[in-house]
Order: sequence, then structure tokens, then C-alpha cells
Amino acid sequence: MDKAVVFYNQDKKMDDFYQCCGYSIYEKEQEKLIKTEEIVFEPIVPSSPAVVRTKVNELITGLGDCKTAAFGSISGIPYTAFDMAGFCIFQLTDNNTESIEGLLKELRQFQEEQSKASQVKAFPEETGVEGVYYFDLVRAQEKNPELSSKKALFPFFESTPFVELKVMCTHIPPWLEKDERFLIRTEKTAAGQLAVITHRQCEGG
Repeated sequence: MDKAVVFYNQDKKMDDFYQCCGYSIYEKEQEKLIKTEEIVFEPIVPSSPAVVRTKVNELITGLGDCKTAAFGSISGIPYTAFDMAGFCIFQLTDNNTESIEGLLKELRQFQEEQSKASQVKAFPEETGVEGVYYFDLVRAQEKNPELSSKKALFPFFESTPFVELKVMCTHIPPWLEKDERFLIRTEKTAAGQLAVITHRQCEGG
């Protein structure tokens, strides 16, 4: 269920966290935006770091399972506290229905992207044929730009006996071409270049 808490000042307008004295929790149910809770609290004074941290954490505890929060602006200790508590933090200029629905839509898109990213494997997986593996390096690097071909493939080569490994890539990694253990043939496909990797001693039977 999509849910977000929106903090506001005494005029019920978006403001800096330290000016806020109330919040509303909104949920999206069957395309309808519903306000499920409205709470008033004493504004937190930016005093000593320890006191601010304690009061912000008390505020967070009262939000229950809601893990998305919107403010006019938030920084410093309050931002860190919400971030460490696992919140998705948004900054809004307005808290009208359109803005909140836009926030929840953006949240849903983010969650879907995260879900897709978690489904992309960062290592080769065995296909339905024993000893034959497949790895989509292109998609894995799109989801994780810091993933190098060597980081993804080298541990596999060192630890997994295989007959054939098919790797979807934009080009054959130079380090792999230089590895004398393998023979590589390539096939052009609509999705990119498919490298079919076999052991040299396996070739010809």
C-alpha cells in the first residue's frame, strides 16, 4: 500500500522541518487519496544534537510502518535520523492533493525500479541445459554501473565448472580475449553481442 507522511507548519503549509508542528498521513487506496491520520506536535527546537536526535526519533516512532516522508525542506540531524530509519525523503513546495498524488506516483515508480534492479542477476546462471550458463552483462551494468565485467565473470570462471557460457555484452572484454583458457565466438543479436565462451580443451570433442 502506498503511504506517505507530510509535515507542515502552523498554517498547514510546507516549511522547513524545524518550523513544522503537525503532519498528515496519506494512503492511496484504489486510486483514491485518503488522509488516515493527522497529528499536532510541539515544534522541535534546534538545540543540542543529542536532544534534537532524541526528539526526532520519538517523532519517527509515532509514524509506525510509514516509510515515506515529505517536508518543505530538511537537513542536518533530522534528515540523518529519517534517512537512518529507512525513509524515502521528499521535498515538496506544496501539500495540495495533486502534489501528494505526484509524490506517491514517484514513489511507486521508484519501488518498481528497485524491484526490477533486484531481479537482475549479477552473475551467470545455469540454463535448462546442464553445464550451459547465461549472463546478461548489458542489463546487469545498466542496473549497477559500478559492476565491471571482470568483477562479474572472474569469480565464476574460478569456481564454476561449465561447458558453455553465453554472455550478452556490448563488446568482448579485452581481459577475457587474452585469457588463453577460453575460446570465444560471437553472434550479433537484436539485444547486443552474444559471446559464446568454451574451454579450449573442450573444442573438437
